[in-house]
Amino acid sequence: MVSAYSIPPYNAPPYHGPSGPTKPGTVAKAVYFMTNTASNAVVALNVAEDGTIANVGSVTPTRGSGGNLVNPTTFAPNGPDALGSQGSIQVLLFAVNPASNTLSLFEISVEDPALLTLVGEPVDTGGQFPVSAAVSEALRLVCVANTGAQSGVSCSKFDAKTGVAGFDSLRPIPLGQSSPPTGPANGIAQVLFNEDDSALVAVVKGNGTAMDPGFLALYPIELESGQLSYQYTKSSPAGAYFLFGSTLVPGTSRMLASVAGYGSAIIDLLNPGVPIASTNMTTIGAKAPCWAITSPVTGTGFIDDVLVSQLVEVDLSTGAIVSSVSCENNDQGLIDMGTFGDKIYALSPGNGTVAAAVTVFDISGGRGSQHSIQNFEIDFAGKNAEGLAIFY
Repeated sequence: MVSAYSIPPYNAPPYHGPSGPTKPGTVAKAVYFMTNTASNAVVALNVAEDGTIANVGSVTPTRGSGGNLVNPTTFAPNGPDALGSQGSIQVLLFAVNPASNTLSLFEISVEDPALLTLVGEPVDTGGQFPVSAAVSEALRLVCVANTGAQSGVSCSKFDAKTGVAGFDSLRPIPLGQSSPPTGPANGIAQVLFNEDDSALVAVVKGNGTAMDPGFLALYPIELESGQLSYQYTKSSPAGAYFLFGSTLVPGTSRMLASVAGYGSAIIDLLNPGVPIASTNMTTIGAKAPCWAITSPVTGTGFIDDVLVSQLVEVDLSTGAIVSSVSCENNDQGLIDMGTFGDKIYALSPGNGTVAAAVTVFDISGGRGSQHSIQNFEIDFAGKNAEGLAIFY
């Protein structure tokens, strides 16, 4: 449930938004994910001119520790999808270190996107078990979701040259969790800024029932200080009992969210209590829809699934299913994903026996054209792998 919201480095070409320009054929330069192991590291994958993955460019330590949610019955570490969240790695490049309760910031070399330099030291987030980071370039603000025993949202100013300034005090979201937390239920799935950076949305998972449906916590930005408010508005979208990965619908106040065990929902953040649309994907074989992105190339949204290797395309107005494809990755499922130009990149963490991989989908034909073109295996990465971000 982690994916990318890209923030370009300084001296980069003009920023075109999270998914890049709409022109098909525009190619990313690198794709990143994190190993999320005891000695956490960011893996940089070089992208070829045709948009496929060319090779592993580098493996750079975060100087922090990865971590796992634990199974609430067996208390064994979860995997794949060790963090149960979306947005654990970002570009400039931010990476959470769950077991260390820290956030690392890297500078990306414009000449060689696989060359990452840690800026300063990892910074304590002020909570426990951080799993998701949201970044506002305009505010120079990074906010983190902590989902352990000390759960909630904390924020810090950042600078590409001096690093993360230091997190403010925690805005508690009581979960009654442990550290490491159990999951995937009863946690914070993701944090993300709305389109004009006037508010932060925290997507809080319930347990998938009407008694504990989870909710959206909307924190406004205080205009004078540019800081995140300590007060939030709470709303539980009707029928969306297990919200997971979410992404903004560009040019609107809407959000596309996956609903674990069901499908997806389109929610207006100005009136989040009643979803605009709700889509049941179990009818086409979905088991655990968990991540969401939109593409300007197709004008549609995409939802993937941790338990089956399926990518579902949905209409962003009606929620209707546009297309659905499977990919050849030993049916290991897909987790974090991102898109740039006419390609979608989705991480498959494997199962401890099958290696982690990044699957590449081509959407150059526009709406309804998605198809898998590559499954690039990373043999040293395993089921703890999380996060996905794109440099262009």
